[in-house]
Amino acid sequence: MLGALVTVAALVLGAPGVDLRAGVDALERTRVTTVAGESLTTTAIEATPAAALDLRGVDLDVGAGYAPVLRVPQVEGAAELDVLHRGDLHLLARLSPTWRAYAAVGGEAGTTDLRTSTGSPGVASPVPTLAIVRTARIEGRGYVEGRLDPRTIGAVRVRVTAGGGDDLASRVLVPVQQTLEAEGRIAWNATRHDVLATRLDAGTGRTPATGALYRYATLSSGLAHRYSPALEASGAVGVSWLRSVEYPDRHLSGLEPAGEAAITHSLQRPARIDTRLEVRLAPYLDPLVGGANQRLHAAASSMWQISTQWKVAARGAMGRSLTGAQRAFDSFAEVRLDWAPAERLGFGIGATSDWQRARPGTGLPAYTEYGVFVSARFEYGPRVPRAARRPGSDLGNGHGSREGDDSAGTPGGGGAAPAGRGDARGGGEPTP
Repeated sequence: MLGALVTVAALVLGAPGVDLRAGVDALERTRVTTVAGESLTTTAIEATPAAALDLRGVDLDVGAGYAPVLRVPQVEGAAELDVLHRGDLHLLARLSPTWRAYAAVGGEAGTTDLRTSTGSPGVASPVPTLAIVRTARIEGRGYVEGRLDPRTIGAVRVRVTAGGGDDLASRVLVPVQQTLEAEGRIAWNATRHDVLATRLDAGTGRTPATGALYRYATLSSGLAHRYSPALEASGAVGVSWLRSVEYPDRHLSGLEPAGEAAITHSLQRPARIDTRLEVRLAPYLDPLVGGANQRLHAAASSMWQISTQWKVAARGAMGRSLTGAQRAFDSFAEVRLDWAPAERLGFGIGATSDWQRARPGTGLPAYTEYGVFVSARFEYGPRVPRAARRPGSDLGNGHGSREGDDSAGTPGGGGAAPAGRGDARGGGEPTP
């Protein structure tokens, strides 16, 4: 019955390909928390079974994914099981040879700690508490991108979120937040090796329980230059405006510098090796406790494709909140080895670590985590060959796209999967 429904749906969409992906991640995580000068060590075990279905057509891709997180938060005590349900629906439309649009809606609901929840993907924001909470969150996102002329690409992105604690006790720790963010970008190919780009970002959020409002806007311009087929560097500078209205008689606003720089190196022979370094200074909306705060973020990643079957990858990031009450320094690192004995079968193993430190008096927890993980992936169904799609439907990245944005995956992408692992759900947002 299910196979018949999938076949009918594929025929309706005119899909030359149906992809079914399944997988599981298993992680053992040890956490050392510092409380009143004393260290407390706990060990947690997590498992994330995942499944995704994508119907891939010439002009339209439609898909859905589900990946719950099953977690035993403390194996030393009673074996309680926390479950965080996560899923998404998404579509990608190729409107013309030079225009495409993407839309997705996703959500999560269940019991978890905020380190596992999508609200805290690695170094996106400080973690205000390590207590177990009940959360519910929904997110919608999308973009439209295309060529304005043969040398100019324009793009508009939008993201809407709403969620927080799902009961009274949890809302005290994680108040309900509502946010709206948008980005407009224009990239112009000035020469064969240079791209000029201008980007405008804006966001607004509110905490209904307290009436707090917060907004930001950033205008930046920059240049990307390709020094060789293997080496590219980019940079941008700008200014940010932040405003917070925490109480009727307390208004905080001001201007802050903004900027970013990145360097990418790709070596194809004798083996493929990709390396990327980036640093960014920009405001963000805190998805856990609210507020528009300035943040300094740095990240590095490298991938070595040893052979068609073996791959080694490493990545790390660190961030520091420079404004607001939730000031902290946090970092994340991962190394993994992947083996693909067949085209659509893969296994992985690796280690992950992250930690957070905060100023005294902020109330933020200080912790260190480290763990090991294993993963397995299986895919079924032919992918859509490039020749079956409209010519020119795959647009390249212009300077100003947020590489490594948390919009990939669901409902927050990079953050949707437990930190340190991939996600078998698929359906991640294509980076415009």
